[in-house]
Amino acid sequence: MNNTIYVEEKFHKYNIERYFNQIKGNDLLSEEEREIADEILEKLQKKCKIRSVSKVYTSSEFIVKNGELIINEVKIQGKLFEQDYFHGIISLMVFLITIYESEDSTIYNLLDQYYETIWKYAALQGHRDNIITEYKMQIGNGVFTPILGPGYYGMDLIENEKIYELLHGRELGIMLSDRKQFIPENTICGLMINMKSMKDECKDIIQNPCRYCAAAKKNCGFCNYSK
Repeated sequence: MNNTIYVEEKFHKYNIERYFNQIKGNDLLSEEEREIADEILEKLQKKCKIRSVSKVYTSSEFIVKNGELIINEVKIQGKLFEQDYFHGIISLMVFLITIYESEDSTIYNLLDQYYETIWKYAALQGHRDNIITEYKMQIGNGVFTPILGPGYYGMDLIENEKIYELLHGRELGIMLSDRKQFIPENTICGLMINMKSMKDECKDIIQNPCRYCAAAKKNCGFCNYSK
């Protein structure tokens, strides 16, 4: 099934102000602070674009077994794949999104750096949610998992290399460091599975994402998860 979608869009799209304001504290900015934030956004609009690639695979194009999601011989490992949690898989969608900058610029002011980071985060989230919405509308039926990916639900961060390989991330201008981290760092990836129904065991895991968190046993203080 050849339905790979490559997209390059303006940085300022999908109402990223809404995502910016959802971050705690940003809705309380003073008029002066908001003006500074908007100036940073204006600069980013001139030099940044969002690039993405996504692809939907039908159930005949992949398999989940022995702790691995296998797509076109690319094996993505994760604890969520170790058990028979998925029932009647219909399809899955994999995505890779990055922010491309046409020019290099260094911001020395810490406040400006903060706003730049948050605007980029908001842009990535807005673009990602749009891809997910289009996927759900395209498929229409069944139930969907949350976004799965490196760092979540028992999938090691290093698995981002597999998604990079699967979706030919180099074509987006993305590189991998020696530690298999994305360059540029403002890059995200993930996947979502669509199935006929969701088993109770799968629901339990999704409702308790900290089950696989590396910090859960260290009592990090950000949740009250207990086994």
